[in-house]
Amino acid sequence: QAQVRLAGKPAISKTFPTKELARAWAAQQETMLLSEGVLPDKEKANTKLSILFERYRLEVTPRKKGRIAESYRLNALSKSILAGITVGNLKPSDIAKYRDRRLDEVSDSTVRRELVLIRHCMAIAAHEWGFHQLSDIFASVTLPKEAPHRIRRISSEELEALLSALNAQRNKQYRLIVEFALETGM
Repeated sequence: QAQVRLAGKPAISKTFPTKELARAWAAQQETMLLSEGVLPDKEKANTKLSILFERYRLEVTPRKKGRIAESYRLNALSKSILAGITVGNLKPSDIAKYRDRRLDEVSDSTVRRELVLIRHCMAIAAHEWGFHQLSDIFASVTLPKEAPHRIRRISSEELEALLSALNAQRNKQYRLIVEFALETGM
Protein backbone atom coordinates (compact mmCIF):
# COMPACT_ATOMS: atom_id res chain seq x y z
CA GLN A 1 0.00 0.00 0.00
CA ALA A 2 1.23 3.49 -0.87
CA GLN A 3 0.14 6.73 0.77
CA VAL A 4 0.70 10.32 -0.28
CA ARG A 5 0.13 13.01 2.32
CA LEU A 6 0.42 16.76 1.94
CA ALA A 7 -0.50 19.38 4.53
CA GLY A 8 -3.93 20.84 3.89
CA LYS A 9 -4.92 18.03 1.52
CA PRO A 10 -6.63 14.69 2.16
CA ALA A 11 -4.31 11.69 2.20
CA ILE A 12 -4.33 9.55 -0.95
CA SER A 13 -3.69 5.82 -0.69
CA LYS A 14 -3.83 2.83 -3.00
CA THR A 15 -2.88 -0.85 -2.75
CA PHE A 16 -0.53 -2.53 -5.24
CA PRO A 17 0.72 -6.08 -5.79
CA THR A 18 4.39 -5.03 -5.68
CA LYS A 19 6.41 -2.50 -3.76
CA GLU A 20 7.91 -1.18 -7.00
CA LEU A 21 4.48 -0.32 -8.44
CA ALA A 22 3.50 1.34 -5.16
CA ARG A 23 6.63 3.52 -5.17
CA ALA A 24 6.12 4.49 -8.80
CA TRP A 25 2.49 5.45 -8.16
CA ALA A 26 3.41 7.46 -5.04
CA ALA A 27 6.14 9.31 -6.92
CA GLN A 28 3.75 10.04 -9.78
CA GLN A 29 1.11 11.38 -7.38
CA GLU A 30 3.68 13.57 -5.61
CA THR A 31 4.90 14.84 -8.97
CA MET A 32 1.37 15.63 -10.06
CA LEU A 33 0.58 17.49 -6.84
CA LEU A 34 3.85 19.42 -7.02
CA SER A 35 3.41 20.32 -10.68
CA GLU A 36 -0.11 21.60 -10.09
CA GLY A 37 1.36 24.22 -7.79
CA VAL A 38 -0.76 23.13 -4.84
CA LEU A 39 2.15 23.63 -2.49
CA PRO A 40 2.65 27.05 -0.96
CA ASP A 41 6.24 28.24 -0.50
CA LYS A 42 6.29 26.97 3.07
CA GLU A 43 5.43 23.48 1.90
CA LYS A 44 7.95 23.69 -0.93
CA ALA A 45 10.61 24.51 1.64
CA ASN A 46 9.75 21.25 3.43
CA THR A 47 10.08 19.15 0.27
CA LYS A 48 12.97 16.71 0.41
CA LEU A 49 15.49 16.65 -2.41
CA SER A 50 14.68 12.98 -2.98
CA ILE A 51 11.24 14.11 -4.23
CA LEU A 52 12.87 16.55 -6.66
CA PHE A 53 15.31 13.88 -7.88
CA GLU A 54 12.40 11.50 -8.48
CA ARG A 55 10.34 14.12 -10.30
CA TYR A 56 13.35 15.02 -12.46
CA ARG A 57 13.85 11.32 -13.23
CA LEU A 58 10.21 10.95 -14.30
CA GLU A 59 9.79 14.20 -16.24
CA VAL A 60 13.16 15.35 -17.58
CA THR A 61 15.37 12.28 -17.88
CA PRO A 62 13.18 10.33 -20.37
CA ARG A 63 13.77 13.05 -23.01
CA LYS A 64 17.56 12.67 -22.83
CA LYS A 65 19.84 10.51 -24.92
CA GLY A 66 21.70 9.17 -21.87
CA ARG A 67 18.53 8.49 -19.90
CA ILE A 68 19.55 5.03 -18.67
CA ALA A 69 22.83 6.14 -17.10
CA GLU A 70 21.18 9.26 -15.71
CA SER A 71 18.42 7.18 -14.13
CA TYR A 72 21.07 5.13 -12.32
CA ARG A 73 22.72 8.31 -11.07
CA LEU A 74 19.42 9.74 -9.89
CA ASN A 75 18.53 6.51 -8.09
CA ALA A 76 21.88 6.66 -6.31
CA LEU A 77 21.35 10.33 -5.46
CA SER A 78 17.93 9.46 -4.02
CA LYS A 79 19.73 7.27 -1.49
CA SER A 80 22.53 9.75 -0.77
CA ILE A 81 22.93 12.10 2.16
CA LEU A 82 21.53 14.95 0.05
CA ALA A 83 18.21 13.18 -0.47
CA GLY A 84 17.12 13.63 3.13
CA ILE A 85 17.71 17.39 3.17
CA THR A 86 14.72 19.66 2.62
CA VAL A 87 14.76 22.46 0.06
CA GLY A 88 14.50 25.08 2.79
CA ASN A 89 17.47 23.66 4.71
CA LEU A 90 19.79 23.07 1.75
CA LYS A 91 22.96 25.17 1.82
CA PRO A 92 25.91 25.31 -0.57
CA SER A 93 28.01 23.80 2.22
CA ASP A 94 25.82 20.66 2.11
CA ILE A 95 26.62 20.23 -1.56
CA ALA A 96 30.31 20.90 -0.87
CA LYS A 97 30.31 18.21 1.87
CA TYR A 98 28.68 15.76 -0.53
CA ARG A 99 31.28 16.63 -3.18
CA ASP A 100 34.18 16.13 -0.76
CA ARG A 101 32.86 12.78 0.48
CA ARG A 102 32.33 11.53 -3.06
CA LEU A 103 35.83 12.63 -4.09
CA ASP A 104 37.19 10.19 -1.50
CA GLU A 105 35.22 7.38 -3.12
CA VAL A 106 35.23 7.98 -6.88
CA SER A 107 37.08 9.93 -9.57
CA ASP A 108 36.84 13.67 -10.16
CA SER A 109 35.00 13.10 -13.44
CA THR A 110 32.30 11.01 -11.75
CA VAL A 111 31.73 13.65 -9.07
CA ARG A 112 31.65 16.35 -11.71
CA ARG A 113 28.97 14.46 -13.67
CA GLU A 114 26.89 14.00 -10.51
CA LEU A 115 27.16 17.66 -9.54
CA VAL A 116 26.24 18.81 -13.05
CA LEU A 117 23.17 16.59 -12.84
CA ILE A 118 22.23 17.98 -9.41
CA ARG A 119 22.80 21.54 -10.64
CA HIS A 120 20.49 20.98 -13.63
CA CYS A 121 17.86 19.39 -11.39
CA MET A 122 18.00 22.44 -9.09
CA ALA A 123 17.77 24.81 -12.08
CA ILE A 124 14.68 23.02 -13.43
CA ALA A 125 13.13 22.99 -9.96
CA ALA A 126 13.80 26.72 -9.51
CA HIS A 127 12.72 27.92 -12.94
CA GLU A 128 9.96 25.50 -13.91
CA TRP A 129 8.60 24.00 -10.70
CA GLY A 130 8.59 27.13 -8.55
CA PHE A 131 11.29 26.18 -6.04
CA HIS A 132 12.86 29.63 -6.19
CA GLN A 133 15.02 28.98 -3.11
CA LEU A 134 17.24 26.78 -5.30
CA SER A 135 18.01 29.34 -8.01
CA ASP A 136 21.47 30.34 -6.72
CA ILE A 137 22.38 27.32 -4.62
CA PHE A 138 25.32 26.34 -6.86
CA ALA A 139 26.79 29.85 -7.19
CA SER A 140 29.50 29.26 -4.58
CA VAL A 141 30.09 25.53 -5.14
CA THR A 142 33.11 24.70 -7.28
CA LEU A 143 33.05 21.64 -9.46
CA PRO A 144 36.05 19.32 -9.63
CA LYS A 145 38.31 19.94 -12.61
CA GLU A 146 37.60 17.92 -15.67
CA ALA A 147 40.21 15.23 -16.20
CA PRO A 148 42.46 15.76 -19.22
CA HIS A 149 41.62 13.62 -22.21
CA ARG A 150 43.76 10.56 -22.63
CA ILE A 151 46.18 10.46 -25.52
CA ARG A 152 47.39 6.98 -26.25
CA ARG A 153 49.71 5.88 -28.99
CA ILE A 154 49.89 2.37 -30.32
CA SER A 155 53.05 0.59 -29.15
CA SER A 156 55.39 -1.09 -31.62
CA GLU A 157 54.44 -4.52 -30.25
CA GLU A 158 50.73 -3.78 -30.69
CA LEU A 159 51.35 -2.46 -34.21
CA GLU A 160 53.31 -5.56 -35.12
CA ALA A 161 50.53 -7.84 -33.79
CA LEU A 162 47.87 -5.81 -35.60
CA LEU A 163 49.69 -5.90 -38.94
CA SER A 164 50.39 -9.62 -38.70
CA ALA A 165 46.71 -10.26 -37.95
CA LEU A 166 45.77 -8.12 -40.95
CA ASN A 167 48.21 -10.06 -43.16
CA ALA A 168 46.34 -13.23 -42.24
CA GLN A 169 43.09 -11.78 -43.59
CA ARG A 170 41.86 -12.78 -47.04
CA ASN A 171 40.98 -9.20 -47.90
CA LYS A 172 44.32 -7.36 -48.16
CA GLN A 173 42.60 -3.98 -48.28
CA TYR A 174 42.12 -4.07 -44.50
CA ARG A 175 45.86 -3.66 -44.01
CA LEU A 176 45.94 -0.73 -46.45
CA ILE A 177 43.05 0.95 -44.63
CA VAL A 178 44.76 0.56 -41.24
CA GLU A 179 48.11 1.80 -42.59
CA PHE A 180 46.38 4.81 -44.15
CA ALA A 181 44.59 5.58 -40.87
CA LEU A 182 47.85 5.33 -38.90
CA GLU A 183 49.79 7.50 -41.33
CA THR A 184 47.16 10.22 -41.48
CA GLY A 185 46.43 10.26 -37.74
CA MET A 186 42.85 9.00 -38.02
